[in-house]
Amino acid sequence: IGGETKLLDSYEVLNFFSDEEINILKTIYLYEHKVFDDDPDKFPLLEKNNSYKIYYSYWLAGNSLDSKQQTVFNKFKELTHKIKPIEFKLREKELLLFYNRRILHARNEIKIGEERLLKRIWIEATFKGE
Repeated sequence: IGGETKLLDSYEVLNFFSDEEINILKTIYLYEHKVFDDDPDKFPLLEKNNSYKIYYSYWLAGNSLDSKQQTVFNKFKELTHKIKPIEFKLREKELLLFYNRRILHARNEIKIGEERLLKRIWIEATFKGE
Protein backbone atom coordinates (compact mmCIF):
# COMPACT_ATOMS: atom_id res chain seq x y z
CA ILE A 1 0.00 0.00 0.00
CA GLY A 2 1.50 3.30 -1.05
CA GLY A 3 4.91 3.91 -2.56
CA GLU A 4 3.67 5.08 -5.96
CA THR A 5 6.43 6.67 -8.02
CA LYS A 6 6.01 10.28 -9.16
CA LEU A 7 8.03 11.66 -12.09
CA LEU A 8 8.03 15.24 -13.37
CA ASP A 9 10.11 16.61 -16.24
CA SER A 10 11.88 19.68 -14.84
CA TYR A 11 11.64 21.35 -18.27
CA GLU A 12 7.87 21.57 -17.74
CA VAL A 13 8.56 23.60 -14.60
CA LEU A 14 11.22 25.81 -16.23
CA ASN A 15 8.76 26.81 -18.99
CA PHE A 16 7.04 29.06 -16.41
CA PHE A 17 10.18 31.15 -15.72
CA SER A 18 11.47 34.28 -17.39
CA ASP A 19 15.11 34.57 -18.47
CA GLU A 20 15.77 36.74 -15.41
CA GLU A 21 14.25 34.13 -13.10
CA ILE A 22 16.28 31.38 -14.81
CA ASN A 23 19.43 33.37 -14.09
CA ILE A 24 18.42 33.68 -10.44
CA LEU A 25 17.82 29.92 -10.23
CA LYS A 26 21.42 29.44 -11.40
CA THR A 27 22.66 31.37 -8.32
CA ILE A 28 20.90 29.12 -5.80
CA TYR A 29 23.06 26.43 -4.25
CA LEU A 30 21.70 23.42 -2.40
CA TYR A 31 23.71 21.75 0.34
CA GLU A 32 23.93 17.97 0.35
CA HIS A 33 25.64 15.16 2.21
CA LYS A 34 28.59 13.59 0.47
CA VAL A 35 28.16 10.10 -0.92
CA PHE A 36 31.73 9.78 -2.22
CA ASP A 37 34.82 11.43 -0.69
CA ASP A 38 35.41 13.76 -3.65
CA ASP A 39 31.75 14.87 -3.91
CA PRO A 40 31.11 18.60 -3.53
CA ASP A 41 29.03 19.64 -0.52
CA LYS A 42 26.81 21.96 -2.54
CA PHE A 43 25.28 21.98 -6.01
CA PRO A 44 23.66 24.70 -8.12
CA LEU A 45 19.90 24.19 -8.44
CA LEU A 46 20.20 24.93 -12.16
CA GLU A 47 23.12 24.67 -14.56
CA LYS A 48 23.20 25.08 -18.29
CA ASN A 49 25.82 23.82 -20.69
CA ASN A 50 24.02 22.69 -23.84
CA SER A 51 20.98 21.71 -21.81
CA TYR A 52 19.60 22.47 -18.37
CA LYS A 53 20.62 20.31 -15.44
CA ILE A 54 18.60 20.38 -12.24
CA TYR A 55 19.67 19.50 -8.73
CA TYR A 56 16.62 19.95 -6.53
CA SER A 57 15.52 18.96 -3.09
CA TYR A 58 13.51 21.77 -1.52
CA TRP A 59 14.82 21.11 1.99
CA LEU A 60 18.50 21.54 1.00
CA ALA A 61 18.48 25.32 0.40
CA GLY A 62 18.95 26.22 4.04
CA ASN A 63 18.60 29.85 5.08
CA SER A 64 21.17 31.31 2.71
CA LEU A 65 18.83 32.80 0.08
CA ASP A 66 18.35 36.51 -0.46
CA SER A 67 14.83 37.85 -1.11
CA LYS A 68 14.97 37.51 -4.93
CA GLN A 69 16.34 33.98 -4.68
CA GLN A 70 13.74 33.03 -2.07
CA THR A 71 10.90 34.34 -4.27
CA VAL A 72 12.07 32.40 -7.33
CA PHE A 73 12.86 29.31 -5.24
CA ASN A 74 9.34 29.39 -3.76
CA LYS A 75 7.87 29.70 -7.26
CA PHE A 76 9.88 26.65 -8.37
CA LYS A 77 8.73 24.66 -5.35
CA GLU A 78 5.07 25.67 -5.85
CA LEU A 79 5.14 24.69 -9.52
CA THR A 80 6.52 21.24 -8.69
CA HIS A 81 3.35 20.72 -6.65
CA LYS A 82 0.93 22.28 -9.17
CA ILE A 83 2.08 20.45 -12.31
CA LYS A 84 0.68 16.93 -12.34
CA PRO A 85 3.43 14.30 -12.37
CA ILE A 86 3.29 10.91 -14.01
CA GLU A 87 2.33 8.45 -11.24
CA PHE A 88 2.60 4.68 -11.25
CA LYS A 89 3.53 1.80 -9.02
CA LEU A 90 6.50 -0.36 -9.85
CA ARG A 91 5.75 -4.05 -9.78
CA GLU A 92 8.00 -6.80 -8.55
CA LYS A 93 11.13 -7.23 -10.70
CA GLU A 94 10.61 -3.90 -12.52
CA LEU A 95 13.44 -1.43 -12.87
CA LEU A 96 13.19 2.33 -13.29
CA LEU A 97 16.01 4.32 -14.87
CA PHE A 98 15.92 8.06 -15.48
CA TYR A 99 18.24 11.03 -15.85
CA ASN A 100 18.47 12.40 -12.34
CA ARG A 101 19.57 15.87 -13.51
CA ARG A 102 16.36 16.42 -15.49
CA ILE A 103 13.60 14.28 -14.02
CA LEU A 104 12.25 15.29 -10.62
CA HIS A 105 11.18 12.24 -8.68
CA ALA A 106 9.39 11.28 -5.49
CA ARG A 107 7.07 8.64 -4.17
CA ASN A 108 3.98 8.50 -2.02
CA GLU A 109 4.30 7.32 1.56
CA ILE A 110 4.74 3.60 2.06
CA LYS A 111 2.26 2.40 4.68
CA ILE A 112 3.50 0.85 7.93
CA GLY A 113 4.28 -2.82 7.50
CA GLU A 114 4.91 -2.58 3.76
CA GLU A 115 8.35 -3.50 2.46
CA ARG A 116 10.51 -1.53 0.07
CA LEU A 117 13.62 -2.59 -1.80
CA LEU A 118 15.69 0.24 -3.20
CA LYS A 119 19.08 -0.09 -4.84
CA ARG A 120 20.79 3.09 -6.02
CA ILE A 121 23.30 3.01 -8.79
CA TRP A 122 25.30 6.00 -9.98
CA ILE A 123 26.26 5.90 -13.63
CA GLU A 124 28.67 8.47 -14.94
CA ALA A 125 28.73 9.00 -18.66
CA THR A 126 29.91 11.70 -20.98
CA PHE A 127 27.61 12.51 -23.86
CA LYS A 128 28.68 14.36 -26.99
CA GLY A 129 27.28 17.84 -27.01
CA GLU A 130 26.91 18.03 -23.24
